[in-house]
Amino acid sequence: MDSDSTENALWIGWIIVLPASPLLGWLLRGRWNRINNLRRRAILAICAISVLLSSGALFTSFSLRGFWLNAVSFALTYISLSVLLWLAFMGTRRWLSFVAPLIFGAISAYLVVVGLMLVGDEIPRREITLEGHLVARVYERGWGGNDFDEVKVVQQPRWLPLAERTIYDRSVPYLQCKDVTARIASTSAGKSVEIVCEQSVYDNVHIP
Repeated sequence: MDSDSTENALWIGWIIVLPASPLLGWLLRGRWNRINNLRRRAILAICAISVLLSSGALFTSFSLRGFWLNAVSFALTYISLSVLLWLAFMGTRRWLSFVAPLIFGAISAYLVVVGLMLVGDEIPRREITLEGHLVARVYERGWGGNDFDEVKVVQQPRWLPLAERTIYDRSVPYLQCKDVTARIASTSAGKSVEIVCEQSVYDNVHIP
C-alpha cells in the first residue's frame, strides 16, 4: 500500500471512529449498572492501558512498532477517552451528564485529529531493515514540498515484540542530500549505523 492509499485509509477509519466513540460511551453508560464487576474492571483496564500506550509513544522514546499499530493506538485512545468521559459524569445532573462529555469529547476529538495528522506524517518514504533488530526510516518533511528528510533509527527489542525505541532522529536538508540511506558499519568501538548521503557518510550513531 503506497503512502496516499495509507493516508486515505487512515482518514476513512477516523471518519468511522469519530461518531462511533461517543455513541459507544453513551450506550455503555446506559447499561453500566447491569454489567457485572468483572466486566467493568476489564473495560476500565482496557481504557487505561490504551491511554497509557499513547502517552508513552508521545512522551518517551518508546512506541509501538510501525505506522498502523500507532494509528490504531491513537484511535483506541480516543474511544477510551470517550467511554471514560461518559462514565465520569454518569452521576451528575441530567443536563450536565450530557453536555460535559460532549464538550470534553469535542476537545478530545480535536487533540486526536491533531495526533492523527502527526501520525499521517509518519508514513515513511523508505524503510531499511538493518541487522541487530534495527530499522532505519526516511520521512519527507516540509511545507508544500520536500524541504528536508528526517532519518530515524529504531531498535526493536526481541523481548518487546510489539514495541520499538528510537535511538537516532535527525533532519537532513534536501538541498544537501537528495538520496538518504543507512547501513551498518564496524569500527574499533563496535558497530554503528551510518547515515549515507549520496555515497558519502553524513552522520553515524553508535548502537547501544
